[in-house]
Amino acid sequence: MLMKEGIQVLLHSISGKMPDDLSLLREKLAIYINELIVQDFSSLVQLLYQIDVDEQELKKILVQHQNTDAGILIADMLIRRELEKIESRKNFQSGKQEGDDDWP
Repeated sequence: MLMKEGIQVLLHSISGKMPDDLSLLREKLAIYINELIVQDFSSLVQLLYQIDVDEQELKKILVQHQNTDAGILIADMLIRRELEKIESRKNFQSGKQEGDDDWP
């Protein structure tokens, strides 16, 4: 089982990774998340909060895909959120802010 602290390290390491690397990360995250669902749900909720996963979007996805492994769905959301953060940081560091294109 992966340590909770290691999850964020893994997620932060995804920048620049190839799709195969992401699929391996996705599989490992899904296994870990499924373990948390069964053994330590409060830690899963805390992890989702720390990574800033949209709760309403998560609920919607889980309802829409009830026949899909919840661990996979949640792993996808974690990875997507971390990719959003990476892109946001890149834009911020380059001086480009969201909505800058709207200003003359």
